[in-house]
Amino acid sequence: MMTMTQQELLSAFVDGELNEQQLDELLALVDNNDSAKSNLMQYQFSSDIMHGYVTGKQPLDISQSIAEKIADEPNLSVAKSKTTKSKIISVPDWFWKQTAGFAVAASVGA
Repeated sequence: MMTMTQQELLSAFVDGELNEQQLDELLALVDNNDSAKSNLMQYQFSSDIMHGYVTGKQPLDISQSIAEKIADEPNLSVAKSKTTKSKIISVPDWFWKQTAGFAVAASVGA
């Protein structure tokens, strides 16, 4: 989780408002914090859209957020259910051959 100050630092970087000391602080933050890196990419992309630098569709990487959501899901144990045999009626091959013959005869006679 990023602090408000860290988020403001990212926003100021995207807006080009950082001094040298703040830039060093931002680089250290992005090197050590995946959330900060992800937020920086989102801020930069939003800025590019607002300035009209983006043309066409841009690739959307949601893998990190999906992985985090999956990790947050509780583990569920699945109880084995009773399996029942399917009640399938087997039809002999001669039946299908005879049915196909009737279908051909009906189509020729029509």
